[in-house]
Amino acid sequence: MSLQFDISQLTKKLSELENKVKKDVAKKALLEGVEPMENALKDASPVDTGELRANIKSANKIKMKKGKTTIDVGVTGDNRKIVERAYYNHYGSRSRAGTYFIDDGFKIGIKPAQEKIKEVLIKELK
Repeated sequence: MSLQFDISQLTKKLSELENKVKKDVAKKALLEGVEPMENALKDASPVDTGELRANIKSANKIKMKKGKTTIDVGVTGDNRKIVERAYYNHYGSRSRAGTYFIDDGFKIGIKPAQEKIKEVLIKELK
């Protein structure tokens, strides 16, 4: 799962700036938008032992490709059991209905994340 924003219009407006400056502004804006998304996912996640909630984080790597900047937000980590637990909590299994907590978290967190990104872009582009 990843959070994606189309910044192709921003890229066009920043075309006169150097590539490094464009990348820095996009990364800074995206990193600011990650926090509200993480919080929304944590709030929407089911809590039993707290391990699932503790492993909801953003990836360390920001991907930039064809005017789109993305960062993965969700259940991360090397512990396969936690990732599997997140999968079965989200989608369910034969004997248990899914909670779809990731979808719910994204729906809740998208507006605050977009607002944070807007604030950073306005501040950086003045």
